[in-house]
Amino acid sequence: MDGECPVCAAAPGSCTGKEPEPPAPVCTCTAKCAEGAANGECPVCGAEGADLTVCKGEASQQEQSQEDGNPPAEPQEQENENPPAEQENPAPVCNCTTKCAEGNGNPECPVCAADPSGCTGKVPEAPVCTCTTKCVEGSVNPDCPVCGVEGADLTACAGPESTEKEADEAVAAVQAAVDALPTAEELTAMPQEEQQAVYTDLYAAYDAYQALTEEQKALCEIARSVYHT
Repeated sequence: MDGECPVCAAAPGSCTGKEPEPPAPVCTCTAKCAEGAANGECPVCGAEGADLTVCKGEASQQEQSQEDGNPPAEPQEQENENPPAEQENPAPVCNCTTKCAEGNGNPECPVCAADPSGCTGKVPEAPVCTCTTKCVEGSVNPDCPVCGVEGADLTACAGPESTEKEADEAVAAVQAAVDALPTAEELTAMPQEEQQAVYTDLYAAYDAYQALTEEQKALCEIARSVYHT
């Protein structure tokens, strides 16, 4: 109502003014509409018979170039400035646990099968003499990893040389073991279980006799007569 009008101020229903026009619709498009691709939700472009040239949406780069009379730009292939490096095969790795000797490489190792000099295995530890008595020719400790091997150098034996007293004691021990054995007649008269025990003592006495040197064996007259007959 117009407060300055003398008619409308008193009787608004008698006003002869024109009805106010509704506000013009505003385009809400974000992308430029084209024929056949209009935004149906836009109050301007979605109306029937709308003039799509008034669309406020932004034109795509290709459409902008066409509007400016420029041909569309051809897509450029992105050049890879850093081509992937060629993958190199990993170097073989030695899998030996023991150091290979020259000319005797481990055929199952990818390194030593071709060149044993590249072996990374551990060098085997040298065997250690375990003798408690000095080994001599004819009296060798078979359980020693140094003296017991075929063709062993007995000069490398670390066992102490037996003294004359120890030699006499060894001979006496063998002699006592032989003296404790029964005669053939006594053995025949024994039960089978006792005979088996005698055989065990006989073998033990024999092993002790064989551990003596040739000079010590010569001192065991009874033992020599038993084992050399």
